[in-house]
Amino acid sequence: MNLDSEQIVPIAQLIGYGVLGILAAFGLWWGQRRKPPEEQTMEIAGALIDSGAVKQLAAAIEANNVEQVQNRQAAERNRAVLHTICENSEDLAREIGELRREMRELGNAIRKR
Repeated sequence: MNLDSEQIVPIAQLIGYGVLGILAAFGLWWGQRRKPPEEQTMEIAGALIDSGAVKQLAAAIEANNVEQVQNRQAAERNRAVLHTICENSEDLAREIGELRREMRELGNAIRKR
């Protein structure tokens, strides 16, 4: 039997559909045989949603997203300001250290006189 690749695909699909059909029939048969106990049954109730509620929800989500972007931008500005404050504090500490050394040198020079 000499089959071309174009002929094999429909045959494979037919076999796949057949196996799927057998599995589906087995699943239905198995499900009908086993009845669930009363405590395992549940009821799912559908809810009607009007388009106005969906629009309100979408507007609320959009407003929340805008607020989050603004908060993120404010946090970035605060981070930049704190970084500048840290750099200035380091410079100030260095300057105070230099002043202390100069005052110590002046005090030593005065004592030597």
